[in-house]
Amino acid sequence: MVLGHRGDSAFLPFDGSIDEVAVYNYALSERQAQAHYLNSVSIGIANSGGTIILTWPIGTLQSAPQVNGVYTNVPRATSPFTNVISESQSFFRVQVSP
Repeated sequence: MVLGHRGDSAFLPFDGSIDEVAVYNYALSERQAQAHYLNSVSIGIANSGGTIILTWPIGTLQSAPQVNGVYTNVPRATSPFTNVISESQSFFRVQVSP
């Protein structure tokens, strides 16, 4: 699969990166494309003197002890959320829809 480059070499190849890619076997409607755009959520991470501060615009913060583990809602978590750095690892994600 090639993204960002025409097969006839009429244009230079795309020189950049692509994030949050979704591939479909059909063209999305305008409404479907808009839904993807609106449901995109990125978590901001900042280190502040022994704590990690997570920020996100919408959704429910979830955590798990392993990246492929079972994620559960973080009780009463609102953005910004401060998490103390510890010996045990934690992975976070934001759930946008139930």
